[in-house]
Amino acid sequence: GFGGAWYAHLDPFFADREGYYRATQRDRDGEVDFGPPGARRPSPRFDGPLVVLIDEGTRSGKEAVAFQFSRSGRATLVGARTAGAFTAGLGTVGEGWFLYCAVAEPFLDGERLEGRGVAPQLEIPWPAEAGGDDPQLAAALELLVNAAP
Repeated sequence: GFGGAWYAHLDPFFADREGYYRATQRDRDGEVDFGPPGARRPSPRFDGPLVVLIDEGTRSGKEAVAFQFSRSGRATLVGARTAGAFTAGLGTVGEGWFLYCAVAEPFLDGERLEGRGVAPQLEIPWPAEAGGDDPQLAAALELLVNAAP
């Protein structure tokens, strides 16, 4: 997948938006500060322990979600560093082709994710020889079982 994550994607896991990242972007006209996220209406949320699986396939908006979980300590990230494919762009679709052009460089709390990605707290590669086993999922489940009251 690509793009599309914003503060609303985090709301089901946080009591409020107080500690959310601040998003800015730099384009050819300068820097735009999107300001702190606005308040939201009270809504149901999950307050239990969380583990988020990430890997090289985690890109763009999903990297913003991983970034917030990591910086807030709300979840443990398990797996491999995300792709570092975090840029703002415009896509054009034609018959048999798709062209994506980067148009701005986004930052979260002043940090550049493009080319760097988000690192997991528990790095567990998923080797090709794993067969039917999923070592990342097994580690995540173990963390959740041990976190249960």
